[in-house]
Amino acid sequence: MQILNRVNFEIPIPEGSAAEDVFSACGSEVLKWVATRQFITKPQAVPRTLETVPRIAVAKTSTIETVKASHAGAQAWGVKIRNPDTSNRYLIWSSEVTLLQTPAGQLFFSCSLLIHREGRFIAPVNRKPNTPGIVRRILDQFGGKASYPLSSSPLRFRNSGKDVATLIRVLESTDRTHPIILVTPRTADGSYTTDPDELAKFLAGMAHVIVAEDVDATRHLESSLPRHLNCFDGGTRIYWPGFRRHSPPDYHPLFLRYQIEKWNRTDPHLVGQELHSMIAETAAYSIHESFLTWPALERLARQEAISKAKESGETDEYLELLEEENRDLTAETATLNTALEEARSDAARQKHLVGQLQQALADRKSGQVGATEAELPVQSVPEAIERAESEYSDKLAFQFNSKSEEKVSPFNHPEEVLQAFRWLATTYHDAKSGKQPNSDLEGDFAEHVPGWNFRTHQKKETMRNAKWRPYYVCTHDSREIELPAHFKCGTSSDPRETIRIAFNWDGATGKVVVGFLGQHQPNTKTA
Repeated sequence: MQILNRVNFEIPIPEGSAAEDVFSACGSEVLKWVATRQFITKPQAVPRTLETVPRIAVAKTSTIETVKASHAGAQAWGVKIRNPDTSNRYLIWSSEVTLLQTPAGQLFFSCSLLIHREGRFIAPVNRKPNTPGIVRRILDQFGGKASYPLSSSPLRFRNSGKDVATLIRVLESTDRTHPIILVTPRTADGSYTTDPDELAKFLAGMAHVIVAEDVDATRHLESSLPRHLNCFDGGTRIYWPGFRRHSPPDYHPLFLRYQIEKWNRTDPHLVGQELHSMIAETAAYSIHESFLTWPALERLARQEAISKAKESGETDEYLELLEEENRDLTAETATLNTALEEARSDAARQKHLVGQLQQALADRKSGQVGATEAELPVQSVPEAIERAESEYSDKLAFQFNSKSEEKVSPFNHPEEVLQAFRWLATTYHDAKSGKQPNSDLEGDFAEHVPGWNFRTHQKKETMRNAKWRPYYVCTHDSREIELPAHFKCGTSSDPRETIRIAFNWDGATGKVVVGFLGQHQPNTKTA
């Protein structure tokens, strides 16, 4: 089980309102959100009241369950949604939303996004974190606060001593629990490289987005901060809690204007995605005592049941509950052990990589370049192509068409691209040449390169569409080769996380012809 993101904040109780009423209203809003999720085909199965409901199906492969508990003056409720990944059937997403009303009457909202792999093999899960829409929905309707109020709208500061002094005080506050994202306008024309309103919505519940109203406000702030910790001229900076004027600049990353403008040419949301990933990776393992996890909610429900059994003298039921508690603790321990094993496996891979790099450096110093470097991970897609071409020139033919982006692809996982090419040159080539028949190539590939998909065909109307045909053909051995088979990874607009590779088997030359590599190929669904 991998934790991708966690969000937690306090919901303020309006003056004159009862905490119980706000608790119920928030829970009802969560259930409304669940019922409108896109993948849920049985919205009528979603409970309408805050109660305990064992796991039920709300779609062909999706389930929800709810738990309500009250113990030692605390009241809690939560819902857990499980649904498969849209592109990899081995990956299961879990969204856990909980509410906790403390004995003191405080109300806390928590949301966890997790993903786990079904099956026995251990492999990295390459999925970017996101924030379920219910977080912004609760913030907008009920408000939220941590050490400072949270909002899905940006806060603006003006060129005034009061505004700048307040911002400096918040930046340096030892009570601050959430990062501050500072957005500044371009010096030349006062425009923004990053849309602060969209950024605040995207990071709702995760950060405070603060915007300099104009260039003069930026300069006023610059004069109050050390030069190495400033943000200026269309830049955006993240200031983590614990900020000090002597903090190293790399601890509070700065995204410069030219860097954001370069990203914007690909996708104007990339800076938000980058910030989201940075915050989510940190938040995933930062849990306050007010954060009610799903296991903690289940324990609270068992404690309530045990107390009732003891009070009623039902010894058998009491023992059964204790046994259930023991089973769940055992299961939780097993989950933690699996996570630990994955972490150890990753650490071992990193240690091995360090050893390879050290050996390669030693080889270069001694003039023995070659053997070791061939084993080093590739650092880019062009390098992955070059490596595969060198290793499998007798099995693979790289004949990229005019629509390919093989020389400029920014895909973040070139090692996986090389894995895919190696699978083509071995398992796929053996199957197509008749050397080693394989009746489940798609399943075999899914295990070999987790997180990727392989399809053996493409619709004829797509491939023969005159406008799209240049994407689906290439030239090999003076012949036009169609490219119906393809790999794909990711479905986003971010080219760093999404890639598609199209190919075909050419019996005449006995090679797999790879003819397209890029982010997307147009088809009837995207047109």
